[in-house]
Amino acid sequence: MKLQQIAIENYRSFAQGHVADLDAVNVLAGPNAAGKSNLFAAIEGFFGFFASTNIAYRADAFAGQLDFHNAATATPITITCTLDLGADTANVLARLCRTAPHLAQYVETKVDTARLTVGLTTKTTETGEPFTYVARVELETDRPYTLLHVPAATADALYARTQEIAGISGEQRKLRRFLKRFDSDDWDMIKEAVKPEYAGRVRMSTHRIIGRLLGAGSAELTERLEQLVRDSDDFDTFVHAVQGIIDDLEGEKSNLAFRDIEGEVTSFAGPESVIPAFYNEIARTLGGVTVTHLRADRPGIGQQDADKLLQLKMQKDDAGHFRRLQRTARDVLGVELDAFAAADADTRTAVDRVPARLDVDDIPVAAAGEGVHQGLRVVLDSDLSRPDILLVETPERGLSPAVARRVAGFLAAQGEHAQVFATTQAPGVIDAAAPRHVHAVSKPAGTAPAGTAPSGTAPSGTAVETVDTRTASERLRADDPAVRGG
Repeated sequence: MKLQQIAIENYRSFAQGHVADLDAVNVLAGPNAAGKSNLFAAIEGFFGFFASTNIAYRADAFAGQLDFHNAATATPITITCTLDLGADTANVLARLCRTAPHLAQYVETKVDTARLTVGLTTKTTETGEPFTYVARVELETDRPYTLLHVPAATADALYARTQEIAGISGEQRKLRRFLKRFDSDDWDMIKEAVKPEYAGRVRMSTHRIIGRLLGAGSAELTERLEQLVRDSDDFDTFVHAVQGIIDDLEGEKSNLAFRDIEGEVTSFAGPESVIPAFYNEIARTLGGVTVTHLRADRPGIGQQDADKLLQLKMQKDDAGHFRRLQRTARDVLGVELDAFAAADADTRTAVDRVPARLDVDDIPVAAAGEGVHQGLRVVLDSDLSRPDILLVETPERGLSPAVARRVAGFLAAQGEHAQVFATTQAPGVIDAAAPRHVHAVSKPAGTAPAGTAPSGTAPSGTAVETVDTRTASERLRADDPAVRGG
């Protein structure tokens, strides 16, 4: 499965943008604050949305006012991605047809490859709260088919339902936490305090005891539990009653989840009163795409990395992996990498493991220069996480031109098992990565910073132009404003 194209509207520095013809290895070149990292954020946020199978909820990646271009919250954000299913085509189509058997009568499924297009929209409620929902899903086999369409008005109702279910889940969490904290001593104390003769000051202490155990914002639950204390003869009966409330709330959630939609959703089969079951398969497919994002301000190598590498070295099944990492560090960065048990091996970590020490050229990695840290971060995170999509901002950061070219070559090699995206300001990175073409990212002069509203007429925002590698390199070498800087 490969991301083939992405269209963006009203997101951060993008008024409208479209990046197509994406490959296994993709290079973005452009000046500082042009919007390269915003494109990465859109990709990461898109796949992150599907960590949940909810069709409408508040997604953190698109939840801030500054995520709207020029803070124009009245205009929705749209992120639309098209994926080439490739070798996953048969598996994805089979799973869709299992949940919607009549899909095979509507869509041509006997194909070698298919494309899936999913559009996310972020809009605000009447109270100004942003939320994100799946607006459309299309599947292209022999031709494009619309599998799902969610109108904006229906999305409002779906989000309201999601919020209601989330509120019930929050009450359940509070009650479960209460049961873990509540013991027989607490029971004896509040059972005595709720006696009618202790109304007033002592009664208030009961409120405080129950409220403290439930947590903030639990006035209604506190009243409900206080009534249960009055109605229960003993501690066990009270605990059983609280568990009964939790179970009743679960029933309320289930009823809400399967209640008919207020509004209309259209699937390939026509109008639907509920979210079609096949949507869960689509969400799980996209949620299974792993994304690793190495930001420009990525941290250096630390204790957690040393512990992980020592574990690789010590485990028989992973020893070959560790030796491969050593070869990569030697070939790409020109350094010797090794992991050891720390000298004070009698000291144990929180998980009862020997603290690790990571050496580079026989000195502790902490004493190594920034270039070593930055190069190792790219190598280790790319290799150890093995993501489906790898986003790397400025891989040449802190590196000499020669090492930067080798790191770019390493990233290009990762394209064999991951789809790689990298931003750069260095012609040598473009040359070494050898992409089929380069996406030149620019922003018109005078464009306001993302998330701010400029005076007068707003400029068009970030633009992306696909150029050949030679043109991109020449622009960089000529210090052309379209690609100069970060």
